[in-house]
Amino acid sequence: MRATQEAAHKDLIATIDADSIKRWQSEVEAWQADPQNSPDLYEEPRPTATYQSVRLKIAEEEAGELAASTLPPHDVSPGVFIQVGLELEEQQRNLKIRQARGATAMSTLADMQEKRNNLSRRIESWQAVQAAHTPIVAQLCVSGIPPALTPVSADGSPPQPSVLLNSLPFSATASPTLHPDNIRLWLPSAIPPTLRGATVSPGLIDKERCLRIAQADDALEDLRHCRHILTGVNEFRRYNVDGMGQHTEGKVRTMYSNFKDKQQRAANRYRAARAALLSLDPNGDWRSHFKDLKQTDIQGPGRDDNTALGEGYYEISWIWLVPQDPTSSSPTPSSRLDQNEFLENVKVKWAKSQACTARWSKEVQLLEEEMRRVVEYFEWRSTWW
Repeated sequence: MRATQEAAHKDLIATIDADSIKRWQSEVEAWQADPQNSPDLYEEPRPTATYQSVRLKIAEEEAGELAASTLPPHDVSPGVFIQVGLELEEQQRNLKIRQARGATAMSTLADMQEKRNNLSRRIESWQAVQAAHTPIVAQLCVSGIPPALTPVSADGSPPQPSVLLNSLPFSATASPTLHPDNIRLWLPSAIPPTLRGATVSPGLIDKERCLRIAQADDALEDLRHCRHILTGVNEFRRYNVDGMGQHTEGKVRTMYSNFKDKQQRAANRYRAARAALLSLDPNGDWRSHFKDLKQTDIQGPGRDDNTALGEGYYEISWIWLVPQDPTSSSPTPSSRLDQNEFLENVKVKWAKSQACTARWSKEVQLLEEEMRRVVEYFEWRSTWW
């Protein structure tokens, strides 16, 4: 195992310039000497343009609008209205994932029904505010979207499934036969552009666009985080096939299943955010940053050892090449992974690879010392005879 880790570490450092490695080594030594006051190289940085930072920015903008008396006179501001709508949308997706498990236990079914009841009440309260911000929704709830206004993608391809859903002629209000996770929320991105431009304020549309960009960015980061954990769990199970008891195996299987669900929720949240951006700003600069997420893109980090293809055929998924520290909430076409961003992303992998190589080298040293002591002990013991 030491030879494997050393070979992988050599392959990694062969792609990095010597000055960067020397600088990183100094940072590792500084962290080892004073971990409390030095940056941790082993912790991957979270993006700064997160959903929470965009929330703060919108709240500050609305404070200025309120001071200038340009904010619409409603109890719920446009920014909070969109944020609550996104939270309801996320709860709907989570309920659908739980329902897809097909649970039959009475306690689980009761818990799901309680969550549906709470969600239904929240949607009803939110829809009362929606009538003030987007009055056109009341008409769409009754008549649906006319076929001539059914939205299509900007490139002429078939619309996303979430967009196609808007053309179905069912009511958006709660009913005894309609589960709350299937109720259409009619956010600005769900309203056809022809109607949206004349009935929805540009400020409301821009707020959802900013929140959707941050939502997609956070979803990608959560997706990468889940992939790191799932890869670690797979490696643990592979190297401990015969060393796990039934209790440990059950705990590992439960943890794996939970993070698989979190991974699916992150993927669904990203796809929903991207579908909304296609409707709100189909030709925006964000398209160079957020690509279409296919199921085959959800892989890594590293190559799956179960695949029959060799290293020469391995292609890293684009989700690992998206800059993890965007400087703004609206990426530009030039915001690709430049050399500095690449080095910052590789630094964590280099630090972990070096630590792993050092650990296995230490294990070999300890093993050789144990072997030496065994031989020396038996030689000493032989003098008793």
